[in-house]
Amino acid sequence: MRKSQLLILISIVILLQNSVFALGFSYSGEINPSLKYQPSDGTLLELPFRISNIDLNIYHGNFELQSKVALETRWEDLDETKIQLRELYLHWYPKFGEVKIGKIIHAWGYADQNNPTDNLNPYNFYYLFDTGIERKIGSLSGSISVNLGNMNVEGIFIAEHNSNKLPYNENDFPIEINEPSKDAMLELENPYEYGIRLKHNIFDFDYSISYFHCYDRSPTILEEVLTIPPYNLGYRKNDMIGLDFIKFLGDFTIRTESAYFFTTNQYNKSNFSSKFEQDVQYLQYVIQLEYNTPIDVKLTTQFMGNYIVSADGSGFNTDLKNIFVPGVGVPFLSFVDRGISFGANVFFFDDRLKLETFTLFNIEQFDEYSGQMIALNSSYYFLQNFEVELSYLWIVGNDDENNFLTKMEDFSHLSVGLKYNF
Repeated sequence: MRKSQLLILISIVILLQNSVFALGFSYSGEINPSLKYQPSDGTLLELPFRISNIDLNIYHGNFELQSKVALETRWEDLDETKIQLRELYLHWYPKFGEVKIGKIIHAWGYADQNNPTDNLNPYNFYYLFDTGIERKIGSLSGSISVNLGNMNVEGIFIAEHNSNKLPYNENDFPIEINEPSKDAMLELENPYEYGIRLKHNIFDFDYSISYFHCYDRSPTILEEVLTIPPYNLGYRKNDMIGLDFIKFLGDFTIRTESAYFFTTNQYNKSNFSSKFEQDVQYLQYVIQLEYNTPIDVKLTTQFMGNYIVSADGSGFNTDLKNIFVPGVGVPFLSFVDRGISFGANVFFFDDRLKLETFTLFNIEQFDEYSGQMIALNSSYYFLQNFEVELSYLWIVGNDDENNFLTKMEDFSHLSVGLKYNF
């Protein structure tokens, strides 16, 4: 989205606000310059970051036009600051439920952050260590939600396939990812995606059952050819069946989420020398337990895993189970098979100071440690609307050079930011 387009949008909003239509208008946002510093070698990470986020909403009756705009920049190249239209959609609240259409970031699942069933939007890997929708990319889509007593049914249609945004050719990202040639990418014949989710309450706990038809979010080698480069990449087809629930037990909260995936290589071209047939079934799951202590400290633990049920495929010189990488699901479970995390947060000084910690252990086997990631975060409101943020991300692997956390060790960094909320 160009700067001129944004100015036009804001001008239209202001004019309509005072027009005969008597439209309501609201906005909120933040300005958040930040630096990422590597204590190991004393350098700054020159990666893109969002220096500002703005939410603009126009409403009239039971209609609302919602938008989310971000300014993304790099300290080394401030002149190339980009305006991102992250969301722009029409939200209608009829008596039977809700209807949305436009560029939307959807949310499925009951677990926090790691949701096997939430595959409706791709991820921006530059923000993989952020939380919530900050990691996601909006998709041109529509949804309809219908309330049927204590049951809710939601249907979603996504008009085009969108892939993850990966840090291609980034010197400051520890894992080298080369951008694939456009000539090597296979096109999807039917790029649309769709799903349905049923939510219900029974015996005082909420559960949902979901189905989603989609394609991989990152490209995979699918066909070997007699050209340069000697392979073609594409996006495999996935069908997911999900089940999740949440239960409140006093100061405890239990959340579970599981997704069963059917992954196939749908491409079939007779002019290729060999074809990478794939027919894989795998399960991803998350079990989360929360406890609110009497001293207002919230404790959270998650156990997550990825289990390949079956994997059949031709064109592979080794067992497909050993090299298969999921194309959808929890991003971290694309690199590790099993993990356990612990988190805690607490507020002080009338909620002006927030301290939180998060630790993720990579456990390839139940009796084998293979790395960990520790995040320490703090934020303090020192003036009205002004907040200072300080965090440290520490990543440690083992002796295995192929271990994901071992490769990411050089990404350990200290982050300092100043935020103004409006």
